[in-house]
Amino acid sequence: ASMYETPFRDSYADIAVSSQVFEHLNEPEKALQEIRRVLKPGGVLVIDVPWDFFLGPYFFLFNIHCFIKGYIQGEELYKRRCGHLNHFSRHGLRKLLETQGFRVEKMNSPNGLTLHVTARKK
Repeated sequence: ASMYETPFRDSYADIAVSSQVFEHLNEPEKALQEIRRVLKPGGVLVIDVPWDFFLGPYFFLFNIHCFIKGYIQGEELYKRRCGHLNHFSRHGLRKLLETQGFRVEKMNSPNGLTLHVTARKK
């Protein structure tokens, strides 16, 4: 199903999990609205995304990787940053979630390269 229009009824799920998806979405706000619709009151969203703030560790490593794969080895997908349309900082991800009706309960980066968030539907 589309992330923007799932076949689930309103207030269907206790938990939703998204791993390494939101960096690829054209409309992350719309996807969060759909997740919020499907979650029960107080439902939990677990999400992880690349911690891709400017000049952060992921930013350097990922761009070096994309340069080698895309421009040295000639793989077209890597020339477009592997389809990463969105780039997340702690502040930016928190703001996105909060403006879409979620309360961030926990945010960490266990490996320094990804952000892991637990948020609850308000």
